Parts: sequence; C-alpha cells; structure tokens
Amino acid sequence: MSLIAYLLLPALVLVIFYARKRARQKLDAEFLAVLRAFPIEEYELLVDKVTTPSTNKSAEVYRIVRDSQGHYFIYMNTGRSAGVLQPLSEERALRDVRANS
Repeated sequence: MSLIAYLLLPALVLVIFYARKRARQKLDAEFLAVLRAFPIEEYELLVDKVTTPSTNKSAEVYRIVRDSQGHYFIYMNTGRSAGVLQPLSEERALRDVRANS
C-alpha cells in the first residue's frame, strides 16, 4: 500500500506543475494576441505579476509594458474575462513600476 502512495505523490506533483505551466502559456498567448491587435511588435516588460489559476484563485495578470516607440501600457486580465490593454502616461507607468518592484 505504501508503494502506491510513493508512486502517486510524484505523479500528482508532475500533474500540478504541468497544469500550471499550461495555464501560464495560455495567459502569455492571450497577452501576445492583445499586443498584436494594437499592433505592438517589440516591447519591454516593466512589471509582470501573474497568478496562475488554482482551486481557490482565478488567474490574474497585471503587466506594464513599454513599446519600442516609448509608449507605456497597462495590461490586466482577471479570471475568465478577456485581457484589456490601456495606454498609460509615462509618469503613471513609472509610479506603478516603483510601487510594484
């Protein structure tokens, strides 16, 4: 009986890591799709806060980006809703970067 427990525990850990990796890949793909719709090809992530979904939390993404032209944007995605990309002033973006670092 204990042999089964020793085999199931690593399998459970692998399943959890796999699920979290897939969730993160999905969130990143949605983020890139929103950037391309703007169209932003090159960007720098200034703030990257991601909470992958779990049994008691929904997925949350909070990112501040600067594009290659020096424009700042905030990207937010909570739960199952579509992500939103909003322009930010440089002052607001840098203030948020300082607050989140």
